[in-house]
Amino acid sequence: MDSVLAFGRGMLPAMALAAPAILALRLWGLRRLGKEGLSTTPGHEAGLWVFLLFCAGLGALTVVPGPEGWGPLSLERVNLIPLAVFRQGFAILRRGDGWGYLLINFVGNIVMFVPLGFFPPLLWRVRRPLLASVGTALGASLLVELCQLFQNRGTDVDDLWLNALGGLLGYLLFRLAERAGPEAVEGFRVRKQKGEEK
Repeated sequence: MDSVLAFGRGMLPAMALAAPAILALRLWGLRRLGKEGLSTTPGHEAGLWVFLLFCAGLGALTVVPGPEGWGPLSLERVNLIPLAVFRQGFAILRRGDGWGYLLINFVGNIVMFVPLGFFPPLLWRVRRPLLASVGTALGASLLVELCQLFQNRGTDVDDLWLNALGGLLGYLLFRLAERAGPEAVEGFRVRKQKGEEK
């Protein structure tokens, strides 16, 4: 639990720094929506703020170099063998070092990317919501792993499929929400302004 709280605390400074930029982007976005005959909703704005602040925090944890700093590309820090996360995790368990590694590297990699699968179909009408959800998570994961090649951190093929799985779970949560309350889901989307509807 302490490691989860540490991740959350690590996200907060980036979220605070991102807030003014998000505000400027939203003011510009609201003007653009008005020109297109669309209006936002309180749900859309709240959801969008949560999503964008989360993305800023996630970027700070994964893309921005931490105390390890930048480093030369080293293939010793690259894992291209699928499912190595399990082999390493169970080896650590056999040594008696606890569940921390598996929780962070397995469960953490899934859970951290659930919002990337949940928010895109919630906030925007997309033609292929499953593809958008999994694709957003996988694309973000690939960007993270490529950035980490040049940091003193590991780059792992397992992170790609675990993060994509997180995107899939986020999409499934969206589908559950849509089935449970389709009207509530519509409250998170922009709509045509009155007088613009046909």
